[in-house]
Amino acid sequence: GDIGGGVFTVALEQVLSSERERYDLNHNGRIEASELYNGVKDIVVQRQQGAQTPWIARSRMVGDYAVF
Repeated sequence: GDIGGGVFTVALEQVLSSERERYDLNHNGRIEASELYNGVKDIVVQRQQGAQTPWIARSRMVGDYAVF
């Protein structure tokens, strides 16, 4: 069925908006890069049954930081 956007886009929306509290694992009211990545990855892998796996390149980033 139609999910109202691409799987990746819908996953972003869920983590940042409609299911934000679920993915804010440290409950600080912000979504850190690790929370965003882990949430989006989990949703996409589940919906695509492993056929698509998002990843993040962290070549010069150290530590975690708030994204939203």
